[in-house]
Amino acid sequence: MDWANQIPINRQTRFGIASGSKLFTALGIMRLIEENKCQLDDPAFQYIPQKFSHYHKTITIRHLLSHTSGIPDYYDENLVDDFVDFYVKRPSYIPGFITGTWLMA
Repeated sequence: MDWANQIPINRQTRFGIASGSKLFTALGIMRLIEENKCQLDDPAFQYIPQKFSHYHKTITIRHLLSHTSGIPDYYDENLVDDFVDFYVKRPSYIPGFITGTWLMA
């Protein structure tokens, strides 16, 4: 049950899990590296089809995994009063994005 919105959850329900997925993301990336499907020093945007012109093209997978890319936090926690309403207005995913396809493709 999505208690905030009082609706049942289903396979399409999105959850705000914050940093809970960092470990699994890093493990998945390291597995891809073990399988020689990518390297830590590969440009990250080589695997991300969306264009982010305001981020430098030389950001690597290593930068993303070690939080040294220079990409800022998605939001400032000190400025957000209502996180439930915040996620409705500004979802933490790209609409139309199919989970797991950016780096796995």
